Amino acid sequence: MAFTQTDIDNIDRAIVNLITFKQPVQFVINGEQITYPVHKLADLRELRNAIATEVAAADATVETITAIQIFGSKGL
Repeated sequence: MAFTQTDIDNIDRAIVNLITFKQPVQFVINGEQITYPVHKLADLRELRNAIATEVAAADATVETITAIQIFGSKGL
């Protein structure tokens, strides 16, 4: 199943509600209702990051830049 920006937005709202109201939250991803209690906030953030990574990888307008920094000296 492909995730969308709407899924990320749903999770973002759930994170805010979870932090603000300190009670379990429910949201929908790909038509499935998901519930997270307060003590699972870290897991919810991990889910959001994983979905955001997948959405960005599937988006042709997002460019990935990789950089390597090399340090060296002549040993003088």
